[in-house]
Order: sequence, then structure tokens, then C-alpha cells
Amino acid sequence: MSMTTRRRAGLLLGLCIAVAVSASTMASADEIADLKEKVQEYTVRLGELEKKDNDLQSAIGDIKLTQLWINEAQAQIIKEEEETAKRYLRRVEISLAMIDAVIETAKVEKTAFERESAAIAMEKEAFESKANLEKAELEERKLMQEVTAGSDKSKEGSK
Repeated sequence: MSMTTRRRAGLLLGLCIAVAVSASTMASADEIADLKEKVQEYTVRLGELEKKDNDLQSAIGDIKLTQLWINEAQAQIIKEEEETAKRYLRRVEISLAMIDAVIETAKVEKTAFERESAAIAMEKEAFESKANLEKAELEERKLMQEVTAGSDKSKEGSK
């Protein structure tokens, strides 16, 4: 091979490498953009779950931990550590589903507790009503006996 042919082959090889590196950098830039988009999406979802849990306070620890993972994923994206960022975002994705389930379970438990409390209150009210009814029936019997006894005395006195 002549010197010019070697140069051309070397330049061609260099050009191919430059194109390959450029293509991988573009793919990496697209991947980073996708990861940033996921971070935004997950941040919004976490905020929604936090509002949903505001009254129950059933998933506070999980919400805080998930926020830490989102922050760490952002830091890894800035460092261009895509694989590490992906791992954190996968944790976040699973955690968001779990938090939603925890909140829904807490809502169901709260509703069940409220219904159970209402049933106990109604049972107590029914018991008190029954006791009052029995007391009123007893008073009625006493009055009837007094009326009967009074009318018997009236009959004896008129004879």
C-alpha cells in the first residue's frame, strides 16, 4: 500500500469513528432528554400523591424516600450517568405505584373504621332506646295497676 492509500484509509477510519461517536452522543442526548422528561413526570405524580395523602398521612416516609430518589436521578443525569439514573427512576416508578396502593388501603381502612364506629353508635342508641321502652312499659303497668286499684276502691265505696 502506498502512503496516500494508507492516509486515505486512516482518514476514512477516523471519519467512521467520528460518525459513530457522534451518533452515540446524539443517542445519549436523546436518552438524557427522555430521562429528564421522566423525572418531571414522576415529580408531578409524586406531588399528586402527596396531596392525595394530605389528610391520611399514611405514606409520608415513602413519599420522602421517593423524592430523594428523584433528586438522586437528577444528579446522575447531570453527571451523564444514564444507567445509574435509570435505576433510580425504576425505583421511583415502583415506589409511586406502591404509594398509591398504600394511600388507597388507608382510605379503605378509614372508611371501614368510620362505618364500624357508626354501627357501634347505632347499636348503643338501639340498646338505650330499648331500655327506655322497657322503663316506659313498666311505668305504664304501674299506672294501670293504680287506675285499676282506684276504680276498685270507688266501686267498694259506692256500695
